[in-house]
Amino acid sequence: MITDEAPGLTLPEELLLLAHDPADGTRLCPIRDLRHGLAGAVLAELELCGLVVELSLIHIETGGATPPCG
Repeated sequence: MITDEAPGLTLPEELLLLAHDPADGTRLCPIRDLRHGLAGAVLAELELCGLVVELSLIHIETGGATPPCG
């Protein structure tokens, strides 16, 4: 999903940029936290695009191959 604040970027891409220092590119948070955040951002992106059909603690089923929101 494209937001007004960063046109053309997905939620995971925005999070990845926010997690790094713009001056030198060093990571600003522990890698474990970044991994969890990115996993959540990917899931949120799929949900916002209407691609999550079923969600449970063990299984995520998506419908369609191409995100309608780009």
